[in-house]
Amino acid sequence: MSSRSNVLRGLALLLAVSATCANAATVRVRMVDGPPYYDPKTIEIGVGDTVEWFNTGPTMQHVLTNENATFFSNDVPVGKSWTYTFTKAGVYEYLCFRHFFMKGAVIVRNKNGTTIAAADTPYEGAFKEFVVPTRDAIPRMIIASRVDDSMWFTEGGGDFYGFEDIPPQNKLAQIDASGRIVEYATPDEDGAKVGVDSLVMDRSGTIWFTERITNRIGRLQPDGGIRQFPLSTRDGYALGVDLDSHGNLWFAQRYGNRLGWMTPDGAIQEMELPEAKSEPRTVFVDSKDRVWYTAREANQIGYLEAGTRKLHRLRIPTEIARPAGVCEGRERSIYFVQMVGNKLARVRDDMSIVEYPLPTKFSAPFKCVADPQGNIWFTQVFGNSIGRFDARTEQVTEFKIPTQDSRPGGIAIDRRGRIWFTEQKGNKIGMFDPAHAERLIRAATQSPPDSVAPEAKPSGPLPSEQRVEPHPPQPVPTAVTVEDYQVPTAGGAPGNDLVDDGGGRLWFTEMFGNKVASFDRTSGQFAEFELPTPVSMPVGLARDASGVLWTSLFRGNGIARVDPLNKSVEEYLLKTEAALPAGITVDENDQVWIAQFGANRIARFDRASRSFEEFELPGRDNGPLQIVADRRGSLWISASEDTGNALLRFDLAKRSFDAFALPTPGAGPVGLLVDGDTVWVAEGAGGKLARFDVPSHKWSEFSIPGERAEPVKLAKDARGRVWLTDGGGLGSPGGNRVMVFDPATQQFTAIAMRKREAKPMGIVSTSDGYIWFTQQGANRISRITPEVQQHARNF
Repeated sequence: MSSRSNVLRGLALLLAVSATCANAATVRVRMVDGPPYYDPKTIEIGVGDTVEWFNTGPTMQHVLTNENATFFSNDVPVGKSWTYTFTKAGVYEYLCFRHFFMKGAVIVRNKNGTTIAAADTPYEGAFKEFVVPTRDAIPRMIIASRVDDSMWFTEGGGDFYGFEDIPPQNKLAQIDASGRIVEYATPDEDGAKVGVDSLVMDRSGTIWFTERITNRIGRLQPDGGIRQFPLSTRDGYALGVDLDSHGNLWFAQRYGNRLGWMTPDGAIQEMELPEAKSEPRTVFVDSKDRVWYTAREANQIGYLEAGTRKLHRLRIPTEIARPAGVCEGRERSIYFVQMVGNKLARVRDDMSIVEYPLPTKFSAPFKCVADPQGNIWFTQVFGNSIGRFDARTEQVTEFKIPTQDSRPGGIAIDRRGRIWFTEQKGNKIGMFDPAHAERLIRAATQSPPDSVAPEAKPSGPLPSEQRVEPHPPQPVPTAVTVEDYQVPTAGGAPGNDLVDDGGGRLWFTEMFGNKVASFDRTSGQFAEFELPTPVSMPVGLARDASGVLWTSLFRGNGIARVDPLNKSVEEYLLKTEAALPAGITVDENDQVWIAQFGANRIARFDRASRSFEEFELPGRDNGPLQIVADRRGSLWISASEDTGNALLRFDLAKRSFDAFALPTPGAGPVGLLVDGDTVWVAEGAGGKLARFDVPSHKWSEFSIPGERAEPVKLAKDARGRVWLTDGGGLGSPGGNRVMVFDPATQQFTAIAMRKREAKPMGIVSTSDGYIWFTQQGANRISRITPEVQQHARNF
């Protein structure tokens, strides 16, 4: 097509989009399995316009979302479409949740042409929201750490009222002020049916939590180890949990109709409540060591004297109040919220209840917490806001959450006075800075500092304060430093291998940028070599003795030779069609070898004849992925298919194979690391790291902690530790982490990625002590500082 035709086509598209914006109509975007993936890739519309994504296939279904989870389409099958109406201006960069390399953008403009969205409220800038990495995690309860400045929350998933069609979850997670989230999964074979709910931390940093579906108490140690303690009542449905000053752990069982406690030595006792089916939910230990609880069906709030075990019960004046969260005010009064009663209440003199209706009808207050200034903060599930009750002014102020219908749940306060809360439906963790909100409100209204916020609405009187225990002075560990460098080609998708040339440059492939590229570690500059065949999808990469780079062309069905000195690129086609070349390596004789995933063969490239010599693998369908030379006369190949599922050795002298079956059926081996007489294997489908002792032919396997672990590539550092990227296969993010395994302690350490679509893949350890890796989905090359060993969290 001529340049003039391109200009006319672009002008026509611009006019079509402009006309659509003026009429608030629908703009269609075609989704295709191959480049450019979205047609058009970038569109401009107006506020109120709708975008329709139509999947033309031909074979794959796609899921549309953006980094901030503004929208999420679920699967869009071939021949079907999905629409979304953009009600706010902005630049929405989106991607396919199944295929992270499929990226596009929607630019939504105001009538004046700007893309800055007007704030819905004057205090909107005081909110920050962080997307939880696990889809449909349904984050439930949240607490402030007692040993550092982080927050902890539970990911319980669904299978309860309002979330019936969402499966349960089995995770806890830690989040810092920058939004970095590290997740921990319980070690259950069927972890999706656990339903982690409430949590509390003791002075040592150990976290105790309840599992509602399995009816267990869990314990997460500071080193990452998890232990679970079954409760005796069948289907008790453990929910609330708290600790008293003697180290006893208290909990409530909703369907078991019981309060229970676990002593520091591990003994568990339970007591049944007097009213049948009273449904106790929340447990809260006050400053006098009394154990308070709310009984949903009995319409009561009560407390147990920890010493005498005497039970005191108070009937709530409002019928069908559905009491939920409990907290303690500064003047030592107990407060609780009523979900159906839509009230905040105070227990006066431990004998009577004073109720205060909330301004927004049917707001469903759920959990509460008190700050040192005498305010009670609470979440409003259907009001989609957090509320504040000021005891001095006897007024309630409601702050609307930016994400619509987020269904806020748990709430907590950090050391700086910021309010943290979970967004159950929004699948986010929210943070609200009250001081910043007041500044924004004053700026918007030009009010004096002690004026009342314009949205403050009168309710009843109430002084307040959370039971805040002093934090022992402890040094806060230095944060793990990960430095990112953006690849110049948008959507380039740096590939599966990262090669250090020993001269200060790292080399990698750009799978969807169709290039081989280098990164200068000193200057921070990139250099790129474009491959002649379009959409060849370079994946594997190796370097020979002369410094020439060799890459396998997965869709181009060949290999390419890239000479950095004379800046030349040559390609050589395989003789077997649809061979799908994957891994590539160079042996001690400087011979180039490739693994042919589709042809079930390995092949040697003869430089003189420019031809390939092929060798059939021993299994009928081994599915070879990576190939590595040990430079001791052998090649090692990962056979990834279920029918193969083996580590293969190819003797270069005898031209023969040996097969070593992996202990785990269907392990799906991917990355390999040869380390003397040891071969390390990343079991992509098994979620394990395996070690093969070559002389004895014996295996050892180490389960990678966390759900959805899908290790890909491996590297070894100077201290003998094995690093792995947990980035998953095509269309999957895996655990979205970089992990390091210490063979001496058999312990894993994890570094979570900042972006949900990061997808770490290639990895290498350089001589200066740094670990470098690629983020295929986030399109970055990244570096981890050597100090990570001391500061990342162990499992």
